[in-house]
Amino acid sequence: MRYLPPAMAAARRRRALIAVLPPLALLAMPLAAPLLAGHDGALPWLLDLPVHWQWFGALWLALAGLFAALYADGRWALVLLGLVLPWLSAPPQLPARAETSARTLSIASANVEYLNHDATALRAWLAGVRPDLVVLLEVTPAWLASFGALDDWPYHEIAASEGVHGIALLSRLPLGDVRVSRMAGSLASIDALVRLDDGRDIALAAVHLWPPMSAGLHGARDRSLAHGLRALRAGGQPALLIGDLNATPWSPAFAPLQKHGWRRTTSLEPTWPDGPLLALGLPIDHVLASPDWTRVEAAVGPAIGSDHRPVFVRLALSPLPGAAGASLAVPVR
Repeated sequence: MRYLPPAMAAARRRRALIAVLPPLALLAMPLAAPLLAGHDGALPWLLDLPVHWQWFGALWLALAGLFAALYADGRWALVLLGLVLPWLSAPPQLPARAETSARTLSIASANVEYLNHDATALRAWLAGVRPDLVVLLEVTPAWLASFGALDDWPYHEIAASEGVHGIALLSRLPLGDVRVSRMAGSLASIDALVRLDDGRDIALAAVHLWPPMSAGLHGARDRSLAHGLRALRAGGQPALLIGDLNATPWSPAFAPLQKHGWRRTTSLEPTWPDGPLLALGLPIDHVLASPDWTRVEAAVGPAIGSDHRPVFVRLALSPLPGAAGASLAVPVR
């Protein structure tokens, strides 16, 4: 590196520091999420708003780090180690398993967007992945008419609505104790039990939580998620919470996961907003699972005419003590 007068070198170091500090701070913010969990008010809300944009922060840090290394000193490239923070600061994903001899359950979830009245793309994708359970959000009567027959999912609960409050749960397996509600913090939700062939029930909640557009909605969203996680585990059954949570894994909203024995099954790949900038977007569509499961497959689906991408997971359920772990009554194809 060519010699620079001390004053010029110091000025370049200051500019390099100014360049890299903001993205580093953004990427480090999720580390404070447990301290903010459960707190209401303007400050926790304002701190939660930027924390979701980790992929934007990673791109920002990559550009700032390269600028600092080229402009000031090559040693500034060390700040690029901060690019691993999004993977380190997110709550752990459900453990994976390589074999699929245990009973498996496949789940798809999609926010279809209430302005979208064409279900063709989603229907085609579902025909390929053939999920046992499907959660649909922002379902309107017009979109439902486009979706067509429900023969593949003979058990279903549908509460279509104009606007963002519509919701549907489609299942190949029998459903019981089905309840549709719109509690505080939730745009819509369906609670149900899914009956397996061995007599076990899975406790399931399909939810669409409010986006944190205000301090009040932020607090309501977090309380609603925490309450749902506790309630599902209260019965002791294997449990799943599925839907658009309007929160990324880096948010304080996700802090209760480990406390209540939950894991995310979906990846950190963004699902919103679909379009040219999706790679820098937010993973806000999730399938959360109790510790009774292991992860066989997880993927984000294609564009479906919505502002969200759908998600798909295939999970293996731990067999009953002494059981051989046969397949589900309806096999995954």
